[in-house]
Amino acid sequence: FLAQQPLVVAVGSTIFAHGGILPHHVDYGLERINQEVSAWIRGEKGLAVPVHVNGEESIVWARDYSNKDERRCDCGVLEESLRRLPGM
Repeated sequence: FLAQQPLVVAVGSTIFAHGGILPHHVDYGLERINQEVSAWIRGEKGLAVPVHVNGEESIVWARDYSNKDERRCDCGVLEESLRRLPGM
């Protein structure tokens, strides 16, 4: 079931992800990330855990925009990430 679901998805002008989208994710390609993560979940090619789901800067665990202390939220990185996304 999970292998058929995207890690990150855009619906209209809204983007959904468990953690956060950072500029380097956009540069790498969100569709490419979705394809690689799906292949890993399916167990294809003996792939190791993709960096997109593992680590503090992964789409799954990035928390740059959701800190309870508003002063620690990095709105500049958010703006840059959105600027790089077509149609956002």
